[in-house]
Amino acid sequence: MAATPEAVEPQKPSRAAMEVHLPERYAHWKKQLQAELLQMERQFQDHAARWQREEQEFVDPRRMVVPANSDAAAAFYLSAGLFGNAAVPRTFPGHALAVVPLPRDDSLIAALDGPPTTWLHSFRHEAAHLFSLDYPQLREAPQWFQEGYAELWCEGPPPPTLMGLEAWPFWRTLAFRYGPGAQLPEAPGEIRYSAFAMRAAEALQYDKSSTPWLSKLAQSWSLPADVVFYTPYLGLRGRDADWDTEQRRFLLASRPGQQVELDLVWSWDGEQPLKLEMQHGRAPSEPEAGLILSVKDSEPATSPRLRIRLGQNGGWAAYPESGTEVRFEALSRAPRPAVPGMPHQLVLRKDGSALVLDGEGFRRRFDLQELQLQFPLQLRMYVRDGAFALRYR
Repeated sequence: MAATPEAVEPQKPSRAAMEVHLPERYAHWKKQLQAELLQMERQFQDHAARWQREEQEFVDPRRMVVPANSDAAAAFYLSAGLFGNAAVPRTFPGHALAVVPLPRDDSLIAALDGPPTTWLHSFRHEAAHLFSLDYPQLREAPQWFQEGYAELWCEGPPPPTLMGLEAWPFWRTLAFRYGPGAQLPEAPGEIRYSAFAMRAAEALQYDKSSTPWLSKLAQSWSLPADVVFYTPYLGLRGRDADWDTEQRRFLLASRPGQQVELDLVWSWDGEQPLKLEMQHGRAPSEPEAGLILSVKDSEPATSPRLRIRLGQNGGWAAYPESGTEVRFEALSRAPRPAVPGMPHQLVLRKDGSALVLDGEGFRRRFDLQELQLQFPLQLRMYVRDGAFALRYR
């Protein structure tokens, strides 16, 4: 008679899995975020092998808390006794806690199958800070390296070379255009983190020790001054954004009072009509959103351009601008019934040397030569104080 095998107690994980706390409206993201953290933890241990790992114990489990908007984040800070700007993602090492608020609590965001692309970048950044708590040597690194290393995890494991950072919408190398002052406290946060990521990437590539931040390269690293760029920056400015280039679907969601701009990855040659669907979100605000058309490789903010605006309840406006001038024209009457947050259709087509716009009874015709515009045209979508979706049809 065969011996009965002894019961083997299942091996327990070295520590409890990191918790994810989401608002009920976004609970359908939880499975993806938990899987993201499990995969990232394994990848982090492999990539951080140069540092000795010493698992830390905390009174509370490690948590990723996701408030629905800035107000919810401020309320959470108050209840948890936290201090700082609640509107931006932040990690509290002593609490084994990261707080990653959504830009706004909006129907367009809640309808996504998963989190917005750039918000997920922030989520990974803060998760990297929490994973780094088990690496005392890494925690002793200067602030620029810790932030730069966390930023390198935004899209997955850090790329093996600096050039791995450069891809549309180019936000990770935005500091190139800012120059040597990109690391200074007065530089915008996105610029500084972009510079930190590039500096950390080079330090890790050229120094395989446990203190790459002390290398001669890292200590003397700086961005070049007076670099001439022959094309303007055309990519993403601000947070947050989501995109699916295969499906030709784009979404912008700004924090209250802020603006997000995204230069689309394609230009339009005018050979075929351009059919667009545009939609505002429904979160209470007074959004300003639309589309800017300018000559390919020009700077839309200072070049001849055509601004197309969509009102939250429908209604269009379209008019030319040039130089630094920003004009304002009233919207056409909204189609009835005027329901906030409904999708609206716009068709752009070339007619000889003219550009014709048709949108739900709204029609405008512009002579491109008179406006100093020509095909191909690049498209910049933008939103201030709201959420705004655009789809190619």
